[in-house]
Amino acid sequence: MSESTKPTSQAILGNSQSPPRTTTKSQAPPPIEDQEYCEPPLEFGEIEDFRYYNRGGFHPVDIGDILNDRFEVIHKLGCGGFGIGWLCHDRDFNKWRAVKILTANLSAESSNRELKTLAYLRDQASGEELERNHIGVALEHFYIEGPNGRHLCFVTPVFGCSVARWRSMLNCEEQSTMVASRNICRQVAKGLRFLHSKGIAHGDFKPGNILMRLEGIDDLDRSELEELLGEPDLEPMETMSGDDPRPRAPQYCVKHVSQTWCKRFLVEEVTIIDFGESFHVNSPKDSLGIPPAYAAPELMFPKTRALGFSSDIWALACVMFEIKTGDILFQNANRHDLDATVREFELFLGPLPDPYRAAWKGQDQVLQAHVRASETGKLGGNGELPSEANAYASEDATSLLEEKAEILAGTRSSHVLEGTLVKERTVYRPLHPGDPRSKPLHFRFPRNDALMLAGLLSAMLKYEPNDRMTSEEVCRHPWLSGKSGLQGICSKLGATRVGNLVKGLVFVLVLSLSAVVLNAYAASSKNVQPHSSGIIRGLCLPEIGDGNHAGQLFLMQCKY
Repeated sequence: MSESTKPTSQAILGNSQSPPRTTTKSQAPPPIEDQEYCEPPLEFGEIEDFRYYNRGGFHPVDIGDILNDRFEVIHKLGCGGFGIGWLCHDRDFNKWRAVKILTANLSAESSNRELKTLAYLRDQASGEELERNHIGVALEHFYIEGPNGRHLCFVTPVFGCSVARWRSMLNCEEQSTMVASRNICRQVAKGLRFLHSKGIAHGDFKPGNILMRLEGIDDLDRSELEELLGEPDLEPMETMSGDDPRPRAPQYCVKHVSQTWCKRFLVEEVTIIDFGESFHVNSPKDSLGIPPAYAAPELMFPKTRALGFSSDIWALACVMFEIKTGDILFQNANRHDLDATVREFELFLGPLPDPYRAAWKGQDQVLQAHVRASETGKLGGNGELPSEANAYASEDATSLLEEKAEILAGTRSSHVLEGTLVKERTVYRPLHPGDPRSKPLHFRFPRNDALMLAGLLSAMLKYEPNDRMTSEEVCRHPWLSGKSGLQGICSKLGATRVGNLVKGLVFVLVLSLSAVVLNAYAASSKNVQPHSSGIIRGLCLPEIGDGNHAGQLFLMQCKY
C-alpha cells in the first residue's frame, strides 16, 4: 500500500464501518474455517508468523481495540512464537501498561508454566524482593475469548529495550561503557541466582528476555507518548483466497515500535522476564525453546544430560559475553546444522567429548572413524596418541586450528576465549557528526579485566554440566563482586608501590587521628593551645595513570 493510501491510526479509530473491538471474557469463538495468508512485507522485518492466526494461535488485535473492557491498544511492542506484546492505556488507572497475549494453545491454566512460576515466586517473595532481584512478574492476568480460542494475558509495567539493544547504543571503547556493562552483568547474575535459590530454572535465558527498566513513562500524556512512538506502520492483512482475514486475523498487520523509542527514559537496571520455559529443578523438562546461540550442549544434543540450573549458567555466560563485547559468542550455532554448532563449541572449548559426540554422529560412526584413523596412521599406527587435529570431532579440524591460531596471534594467550577478549578490536565512527563517511577506531579491553572475565566465563562454559559454576559462585567471582578493582590497582602499581601506598595511608590515618585528639584536648583545656604552626605533613593518594605512569606520591600540607 502506498504512503498516500496507507491508513493512519486515527483513521482506523474513526472509521464507523470498523469500530474498535471490545474483547471481553464473554465472547465465544465463531465456527469458522482456518485461513491461509499472504507473506508480510519484507520491510517489516521481524513479525509474527501469520499462519498462527488460526485455531489455537494468536488473538487478532487491531490498533484501538479494547482488551478486557479496560486496556486500549496503542502500539505493538514485539512478538514471538508464544504471543504478542501490546502497549496499552489502562483506562481504569490512567497508566501505560504492556499486555502480552499468549497463543490459545499455551493458555491452558492447568499447563501454563509461566502462570505457575509467577504464582510460585509471589508465594516465595514479596513484590519488593522480586524487584530488588530484577525479576519482572506480571501485575495481573486475565483471559479473553476470541475466534482462535481462549487466551491468557499478562499485564506488566512498560519495559524498555533488550539488554543487547541497550549495549549496541553504547560506544564500546569508552571507559563508561566498561563500567556500565559490568554493572549490568552483575544485575543479570544476581537475578539468576535469586531464581535458582528458589528452585527455579529460567530455561530461556537470553538477551531478549532481559529488558532495561524505564523511569518517567507514566508522566507522559497521550500526545507526548504518541509523539515518541510515531505513527504505527500498518499493512492490510491479505488471505490467499482473497477473503476478509477477519475474524481469524486482524484487519491490519502492525510493525512493532522501534526499540529506541524510549531511549531517554532508560535507566541502567534490568528486569528478567518471560518464564514460559521455566521449570522447578525437581521437575526438569526434556527440552527447551532457547535459541541455539544460548543453548548448552545438553540442549543441542538431547537426552545426553539432564537439564537444570547448569543449563542456565551456560546461557548466562553467553549473555555476559554479549553484554561485555556487544558480540554473540556462539553466533553460528544452529540446531539444523550441528556441524556448525560443533565447530563453534570446539573452537572455544576444545574437542567435543562423549556423550555429545556419539549423539551427534552416532556411536558406531565415532568408533569407525577411530579405527579408520588408526589404520591410516593418523593415530600413529602403533597406538600412539592422536595429533591435535585428530582429537577434534569437526570434519574441518585443520581449518579450525588455523582459525584458533589466528585469534591467538599476538595476544600472549593460549585459550581462544582469552584471546577473543584480549585481542585488538575495531569499531567505525563518523569522521564528523552527521558525516556518512567513517574512520576505524582501534582499542583493547584492559588486559587484566579481560583475563579475569575469560576465567569466569571458562568456568561457566564447561561441556559437563556438573563442572560448571553455580550462580552463587558466579556472583562471588572477583570480576562481579568488585574485588577486581583492588587487584587492578595492584597490577598497575606493582607490589612495592602498593606497599608504599598502604604505608602512606596508615601514616596519614595516624596523623589525622592525632590531630583530632589534639584539637579535642585543646578545646577542653584553657591552658593548652594547638601547635603554633597548625601544619602537619602527610602522603596523598596517587592518581592512577595509563599503565606506564602509576601516578606520583606527593606531599601536601593538611591543616588540623
